[in-house]
Amino acid sequence: VLRVALPRNLLNGFCRIEPLMDVGTRLKEQKNFPSDDDFIPALDLVVRHCSKIKWISIVDKDITFPDLDLNGDEVLDKNEVKKLVMKYFDYEPEDFVIDDLIASIDANNDG
Repeated sequence: VLRVALPRNLLNGFCRIEPLMDVGTRLKEQKNFPSDDDFIPALDLVVRHCSKIKWISIVDKDITFPDLDLNGDEVLDKNEVKKLVMKYFDYEPEDFVIDDLIASIDANNDG
């Protein structure tokens, strides 16, 4: 999986995007700025911004809800979603990606 330093670089002033630079300044003041080796997998960034498209690509495979509900409790939980991503996209996503996938289809905001 490709890794990118883009978020850290943008926070540090790359492309001179003022709102991101302001966040970077605050993180530095709080001593919480990402370290040199703190990167985000590029695939996770793509998934994060394309969550609904990812869901569509999963359900377009003629998959029913019971196929997705691995434990049969009629609720998709974080663990089930992670397993589905691993199965259909052949990589293990970061937790924030799973959270974004869930949020993209969670109509009643109950997680």
